[in-house]
This record gives sequence, C-alpha cells and structure tokens, in this order.
Amino acid sequence: MTIGRIQVSFTALFGEKKMKRIRAIFSGVFLLATLFAPPRTLFPAERIPAPAQVFGFEPGSEGELASLDQIQGYFRLLDSLSGAVEVETLGTTAMGHAFQLVLISSPANLARKAEILRVQQLLADPGSLGESQIDSLVSCVPAVVSVNCSIHATEVGAAQMAPVLAYELVTGRLPFSRAILDSVLILLVPVHNPDGLALVHAWFREHRGTSFEAGPLPWLYNKYTGHDNNRDWFTFTQVETKLTVEKIYNRWHPQVVLDMHQMGRYGARLFVPPYVDPVDSNVAPTLVAEMNDLGTFVQAWLTAQGYAGVVSSALFDAYTPARAYPNYHGGIRFLTEVASCRLTRPVKIPPGKLRGTVDFQPLRRSVNFPLPWPGGVWTFRDAVSYHKAAAHALLLNVARNRRTWVKNSVRVLKQQCRWKGWPAGFLIPRAQHDPSAAEDLVQILRTGQVRVYRVGAGPYRWGLFVPLAQPCGAFAKTLLEVSHYEPPVVGKQERTPYDVTTHCLPLLFGVKVQPLGQSPPLWEPAERFGAPHESFRRDTRSLWLDTRANTAYTVVNAALARGARVWRVLEGRKSGGRVWPTGSFVVSAGPLVLSELSRLADSLSVPWGVSPLAEPRCRKLSLRQAPVGLYRSWTASMDEGWTRWILEQYRFPVVTLHDQELRAGNWSDSIRVLIVPSMSVRSILAGRDTTSVPTVYAGGLGEQGLRRLRRFVRQGGTLVLLGRAVELADTVFSRAVVDRDATKGRAYRVPGALLSGLVKKGDPATLGMPNRAALLCTTPPVLKSNEGEVLVTFARDSLLLSGWGRGVELLRGRPALVRYREGRGSVYAFAFRPQFRAWTRGTYKLLFNLLLQYQQ
Repeated sequence: MTIGRIQVSFTALFGEKKMKRIRAIFSGVFLLATLFAPPRTLFPAERIPAPAQVFGFEPGSEGELASLDQIQGYFRLLDSLSGAVEVETLGTTAMGHAFQLVLISSPANLARKAEILRVQQLLADPGSLGESQIDSLVSCVPAVVSVNCSIHATEVGAAQMAPVLAYELVTGRLPFSRAILDSVLILLVPVHNPDGLALVHAWFREHRGTSFEAGPLPWLYNKYTGHDNNRDWFTFTQVETKLTVEKIYNRWHPQVVLDMHQMGRYGARLFVPPYVDPVDSNVAPTLVAEMNDLGTFVQAWLTAQGYAGVVSSALFDAYTPARAYPNYHGGIRFLTEVASCRLTRPVKIPPGKLRGTVDFQPLRRSVNFPLPWPGGVWTFRDAVSYHKAAAHALLLNVARNRRTWVKNSVRVLKQQCRWKGWPAGFLIPRAQHDPSAAEDLVQILRTGQVRVYRVGAGPYRWGLFVPLAQPCGAFAKTLLEVSHYEPPVVGKQERTPYDVTTHCLPLLFGVKVQPLGQSPPLWEPAERFGAPHESFRRDTRSLWLDTRANTAYTVVNAALARGARVWRVLEGRKSGGRVWPTGSFVVSAGPLVLSELSRLADSLSVPWGVSPLAEPRCRKLSLRQAPVGLYRSWTASMDEGWTRWILEQYRFPVVTLHDQELRAGNWSDSIRVLIVPSMSVRSILAGRDTTSVPTVYAGGLGEQGLRRLRRFVRQGGTLVLLGRAVELADTVFSRAVVDRDATKGRAYRVPGALLSGLVKKGDPATLGMPNRAALLCTTPPVLKSNEGEVLVTFARDSLLLSGWGRGVELLRGRPALVRYREGRGSVYAFAFRPQFRAWTRGTYKLLFNLLLQYQQ
C-alpha cells in the first residue's frame, strides 16, 4: 500500500490530466512533510516506557486501577514518542472530560492518513463506482477497526488493557505487530465512557481497601444514562454517542467495531459471536456471515492459546440497532463480554456455582463451548488477559484478510444501492400531528447518513421521501418499519429476549410514514422537515405556539425564564389565518423577546403565528415558572437519569431530591410537582443497606418519607409515578391500584413493546395528544379501573403495534394512565413509561402537561 497506488486509484476516478496537477501538489507537500517530520520510527522500544513504568503498577494488578488522566496521559506520551500513534481529542463529554481517539497504524499509513480517509469515504458511497475503480481503491487502504473500551464504566478491564495493547503493538513485542500495523488502521477509544471511569476511579480511591471499594456507586456511572449508554445508537441523544458516530464511524467507516464489555462472573469466561437468534433481518447476510466467521476464528485462536471458557452462539443477540450502529453501515459490531471479578479483586468460584443457559452447560464441552473453565480463582489479571487476547485475535484476522474485509464492506453498501424486494422507500407526509417530532426523525436519519429528499411533484408534493436504494438504506428500513419480533425456541424452551423488542421510530415519535412501492418524483435533498409559521411583524404583541409540538414546551419554558407572560387557551381558536387547537400557548412580551422566541420556535420546528393582541380573548389559564422535583434515589436509576436529561433538554427547571431531603419535608414549600421514576417500591422505601454502601447513602424513604409524600399530595401537590413506581400509590395512600391477581399463574412478560393506547380528550393532562398513541411498555403493572380517572386506556383491538410480549392480552381495556385525587392534590400513575430512554417522543406531552404550573 504505497502513495503511488493511491494516486493510481485516484486516476481511475478523476482522469489522467487532472491527476497530473494533483500529483504535483501532493509530491511537494509530501517532500516538505518528509524534510521537517520528527525522527519517529515504528519500533523505538528503548524510548517508549511500558504502562507499568508510567502507572507504577501493571494494568490488571489486584487492587490497582489506572485513572482516566493516567490512561489518556499515557496515550499522549505514546503520540510524542512513536510514529505509529496519533491522538485526537474529538470533543468533551457531558461532564467536561476529553473524549480521546487514538489512531494506531504503521508510520507510513499515518503519514498518508488524509488519503486513506478520502478513499474510505469514497468506498462508503460506492453506488457510482465501477468494479475496476473499487478494486483499485481497495488495494491501497488498510482495513479500519474501531476498538471501543469500557463504555460501561464498572467493566474496567478493557480500558486498563488498552495501554498495554497499544504498547505491545508499537514496540513490536507481538510476533504479528508489524502485520497488524501495516494492514490495519486501529481507531482505539481507550475509555469509551470517560465520565464513568472518572466516577468509578474516584469512588475506588476513596474506599480502597474497604468493603465498599467495588461499589455499587450511589449514582449513575454516566451523567444521564448509566448502563443504558449503549442503547443510544439509533436516536443519538447523548454527546458521547454523537462524538462516536459523527467523528469516528461516519468519518472513517470502519469495517469492524470491537465493542469490549464484561458480564457476570458465574458463567462463561468470554463471549464472542456468533450471536444467538434473532439477528435483525435488515442486516446484510454477508455481514452476518462475517460476524460468524470472525467469531469462530477468535474462539479457535483463544482456545489454541489455552484460554478456557470461551463461548459463542449463546447469551447475546444482534437484533436491535439501539446497540449496533455499524451493522447497518457496511461494518460489523463484534461484541466481547469477559467475566468480571470484584472490580479489581479476585473471586473464588467453585465448579458448583457456575451457571449455564439453554445454549451451553458450564462444565460440559459442546460445539459452541469447546474448552470449559473448571472453576477456581478468577482474577483481574485474568480478565485483562482475556480482553487483550480477544483483541489480538481479531486484529490478526483482519490483518490477514485485509482485502476481503474492505471489499465485502463495499459489496454490501453497493448491493444496498440496488436492493430488490424492499419497498422503494418511505414517505414522510407534510401533514404531521407534531412537526417537531418529524424533524427529530429526519435529523436522526441524516445523522445515520441516510439521504432524505423533498418531493417536488405529484400527490405527495412537499412531503419527504426516504429511498431505500442507498448505501445506508438498511438503517432507514429498520428504523422506519414496524418490528415483528419472534422469540426463537431452543428445544422446548423459548429464549428470552435480551432487550427491548421494538425500535420503530415512527410509532415511538408519533410520526406518520408510508411505504411506497415506487419512488415519487424527487425534487432536491432535504435538510429539515420544517414547520409552518408566519412572518414576524412590527405590530406583533404575542406569539401563538401549537401545543401538539413537543418543542413548544421548550419555547414556553424559555419565555417564562425571560419573564414573559404565557397563557394556555382552553378552546380552539382562529388567529393569523389558521386554527390553533385547544391547549395552544400564547406568549406576550416585548418585541425583542418575541423576536428571539420566534427564531427559537422556528429552529425547533414549532408551528407559530403572531397576533397584534397582547392577550388572547378566550378562556385561558396563566402559567408560572416553578421548579419540578425529581426523586433521585441513592440506588441509582437509569429511568431517573433519562428523565433528568429530557427535562433539561426541554428547559424545565429541575430540582433533584434525594432520600434525606424528601424525608426532611421542607422541599414541599417550593415544589408543587414531584416525579418518581420507574423503580421497585422496595428500592424506593428501603434503599441499600450499610453492608453495601456507606451509611450516608444507605436507606430509602422509609416511613418518614411516606408521611411527607402523603402530606405533600393532600396539601395540593402533584405526584407523578412512572412504570414500576405506581405501586407506591398502594403503599402511600393504601389504595388497591395494582391488580396483582391478574397475573397469578399467567405467563406475563413484556421486555419492551409498543402497545396501542386510547387517549381521553378534553382533559388538561392530555392536551396536544392524538386520539391514539403508541405506548412503550416494559412488563407494565396491571392497573385496576375501579378507582381514579382513567386518562389513557390500553386498546382492546390491535393492541400490539410493534415488538413482542407474552400475555399482553391481560392489558386489553385496562388503564394505562390514571389520576387519583387525594385531598387537594393528585397522583398520576403511568403503567407505561412516557419518556423511556428518550425514545418515546410521541408520549412526552403526557408527562409535560403535568409539569406545567398555573397561576392560582
């Protein structure tokens, strides 16, 4: 792979005449770079210290944990000493830490990084390339492998291994170092969750040598998402996800993404693909076969090296795009899961405590488990060693088969440009209930490198069309179609789904889409969905905002923060040439503030209009801004983190309340709405005990906290209970809210499905909602209907919209959202989660409506 070969490849694309000018410019630049480049070589082993020399301990040592600063600092040191390493800081995380990418390859490859990048981008869009052009380009680039370490921060082994892997490669200490560096460009993310490692390390350092050293942490190990930070690969909500997708995957188009995790300690020692069924049918068959082939190689290589307990075709599936962005972009996500110890401390596991699954037995040899681990002591060094060995095997395979990996990736992307058997594409009609949700959908598709076009003629005029005949058409299809999940049966046993079984964005967002058999006339590429609005005029005294748009609440909260007056109209009204639905917002302020708010509304796709009247002449409620209370248990809840992120994004002022603060009771003077996220009642009431966390983090609400909640509601407060937390209503107010008898003796499990809900119209809690909505349910509690006011009901007909659930018929006609009156206040019980993982844009308003606070 030489510079000359790249020039030959570009000649095939641009022609000889233009390439002569490019070659002259390139030669001059290359000569200058050569003359002034620092004298760095491939294997300056005597100049490069090992990680142990820098850290003061060998990574993987018992009771030792390298910090984020130490790991990132070591890679900066490698960058300064070796021509085989370059460090880039891609941005900052939610908590302000650097998000580091480390490029590792031969000095020759890194010297022509820009050319490799250009070729990778050409190969990622191969629709117009001929076979000879593709062959020429493929011949001159290394394979690209992204290695992502420890996205789950308590799974510390991969991040500790990363410096050792890099050191051994760039100093030639592996017999295959040069082969890998010559043939592979490694995009190493040594700490894929920098905030998490910083939090885990700080806790470890504070409690080192005590029983609390390994946690659990009393807070999430990612600012908002905790363990869910790898469930974000199709909605792109978190900053770390965006940095990875936009600056690594979409830029470099890796053929393989090695995603390194850890799992429980009582099963296999290491999982590698093949995955178990089902694999999403939209993933290209070639990529599925490559996952299987690579997994088989890695398992065989490790087994030959004496690594026992490596299992494949067990435990994990490849069904959802929420965890597998590369699978839809010409690459594969290769998951490894290494058995954990007690953070850095060894664990002793007798053979009798080892556990298998329906797919393998822990002490029995089988075709997918050729060398069982016999039990014994499992150390941190073992975990780090398994991580490193898996990386060695994977990189060696890609290096040996460089051309096959690159060429197959291009084949898949080119085949998707000509795919047959799918619809021509999906239409996103112009008329949408919530244009801001449609805007979100369009931006997600565009982030996923899906091309979207505005229709310029015919019956679909002004709508958007998403053709499936494009390189990333598989990604578009899997996001836009309804999910039909069928759990596989192994023997006589049904394999339990690993995670949520639906990812249909139109249903989740409440956006209409329509599959089309033929492509409509296309006009031009579309960057936005947009929303109707009027022009701002000099005589504008107020803005009208359509309540059906989620982002209207963002503008309202911004207006209240600026001191503007805001009303909510209680009847439909015509203003500025259009009809505004009941519940729409009217904002009155000075011209400068209104002009700023109109621009904000336009940027957020909120339909808005203007009025010369400072106040609407109809029945209305006046809003005030007051903080929303959010319960945050010391038993960290991902549902709380997602809720906090959503409220911040929509500019609701949020006050976090821990157990001690809720027990104290002085919060109720300033808080009129309190949200309790989905958690078990036991966790809420009892929390953790003093054997697992220090005393300051032990305990839950207890009886004192229950009394405070009871008093808060009866004196006029609003208590919002999400998911499993609805059972708290039984405990606090002695109500029979949950029908526990309904599920006795019944198979009932909904791991994550969309069910149809009927919305009661005319109530302030349901303003802005359509008559029917898709409700994301994760084994929802079965609510009784003989108490309270039912605001949303599970449909009797066409209940299951997308995904899978066992026993969902129990929910037909049952309440999904109920309001209970207590004294002067109210309790709202959501059987479903209206804000689940920030996926469910179509039901946000059911939560937002409860958070608005009106003037008395």
